[in-house]
Amino acid sequence: ACSEGMDLAPNLRDCLSRSTPTPVTPSPTPLQPGSCVAAGYEDCCSGGDCLGDPPTCFCDRFCFDLDECCFDISLTCRQANVSMPLPSLPALSPTPVSTLRSMVMESSTAAVSVTPTPIAMASSTAAVSVTPEVSVTPTPIAMESSTAAVSVTPTPIGPSSEPYLLFGNRDFIRRSSLNAFSTTEVIVNSTESTFVGIDFDIRNNYMFWSDLSRRSIMQARLDGSEITTLVDTGISIPDNVAFDWVNGKLYWTDAIHREIEVMDVNTRDRRILVDIGATSTPRAIVLDPTTRWMYWTDWGFPAKIEKSSMDGLNRSVLHNTDLSWPNALTIDYETQILYWADANLDKIERSNVDGSNRTLLTSGDNILHPFSITFFRGVIYWSDWSFQSIISAPVDAADNITVIVLRLPEHPMAVHVISRERQPDAPNPCAADNGNCSSLCLLSAVAEEG
Repeated sequence: ACSEGMDLAPNLRDCLSRSTPTPVTPSPTPLQPGSCVAAGYEDCCSGGDCLGDPPTCFCDRFCFDLDECCFDISLTCRQANVSMPLPSLPALSPTPVSTLRSMVMESSTAAVSVTPTPIAMASSTAAVSVTPEVSVTPTPIAMESSTAAVSVTPTPIGPSSEPYLLFGNRDFIRRSSLNAFSTTEVIVNSTESTFVGIDFDIRNNYMFWSDLSRRSIMQARLDGSEITTLVDTGISIPDNVAFDWVNGKLYWTDAIHREIEVMDVNTRDRRILVDIGATSTPRAIVLDPTTRWMYWTDWGFPAKIEKSSMDGLNRSVLHNTDLSWPNALTIDYETQILYWADANLDKIERSNVDGSNRTLLTSGDNILHPFSITFFRGVIYWSDWSFQSIISAPVDAADNITVIVLRLPEHPMAVHVISRERQPDAPNPCAADNGNCSSLCLLSAVAEEG
């Protein structure tokens, strides 16, 4: 059962919504590049533009109402009045506040007050275990910024050796434990920002994020202090960021420019690394400095998952079938397995890093609109826009989900487990004499000197 006093519910969607029948996600029909103006989409999402050659309609902001012409970042034109409904919630019931249903309905904000009594929940198809806690948003500390006021809360979450979740939540960057129904803490708060991609540097205690509203790449300490702008020129839709912790380079995807860029975070030297292509929309990106390969997803026509050496050479396609909106990508460095999530096909898959042994892990009612995914100690963690929650599951039993953070006030964006284990040591051939390079030295999986 979902919890005490509730009927059997075989999946997360029913536990959250109790809706019958289960809502069906429509499949928006994309307009082909070049047809924006002809189709009358000049004002996409009340603030987008037809950009690029051929012209493609992109949104300047998120379409959070889900009933405008697009409901995700960097989408090409999509027909209007296509919506992806949130699961409907029933009226308040007299069941105890400690039930999952009550926790969903208790508040529209991130703070959820519950009776801290463990609840065991099981079903015939998925086991959901929760131990509710009280979620508290600390009072922010005002901090000056050169471009806008940003609030930070530099309160330690625990010893550096203790893993925790770090994730974006539109106007916030938050952290939580890895436990079910965890307390969340606001680390960075800016109403003028849209936090999308996030990555971190555990050795130097930094995090990096892409800000869609400011069209910039930012840096701060992991406690939210010392906020710095790294990039704010020559960038349009910075979807995702990835940090090379061995060589100190930051990579990001740009959906408008259709490219992957790289920058030295110390010297600020940057360059275009990969020109993705005119019909492509690069999205998620993940690096493996231990093998010196780079992987990314592409929402273009056709959608695909690609790889190249971290210097941009030896580019190849891993998957280009049975994909629609491959939003999320992560890697298990030890086993060399890629995991990805598709926001339109509502599924999580995996394969070896060479593309072999592709396997479906989970799909359907427990996953509706995944945005980001990460891996840690045999468990995958992902953010889901429809549930507005952070969810986890063991990779070998991915239907056995656990809700980590329930019903955030805004769509959860990138999610990472902050741990030294996620950034293992590896040799750096660029460390001595800049790898004998005259400018930017990048790790290479194909060059003899690395």
